[in-house]
Amino acid sequence: MEPKKERKVDKKNGDSFGIQLEDVIEKVVDIEGLAEQVTATRERPAIAHMNAEVRRRKGALIEDDIAELKKLASKGKVPKAEVQSRLAQV
Repeated sequence: MEPKKERKVDKKNGDSFGIQLEDVIEKVVDIEGLAEQVTATRERPAIAHMNAEVRRRKGALIEDDIAELKKLASKGKVPKAEVQSRLAQV
């Protein structure tokens, strides 16, 4: 895994939804990479361990990050059309 990039969000001008969406996309790519490693591995115990890790990461992503994105989609002074497009991205 690569080190996390530090981002500063200006609360007045910053787009916290966009930043959170980028983080979720990065996590999805990481999960996909781990799933590809599973297909390349031939040892059954390693496959079982990696599959468990994929399931754990997917569960955390769905429970925590997606819920946070849904909250951020309508937070602040955002027009209804923008809220609709944000929710469609989630």
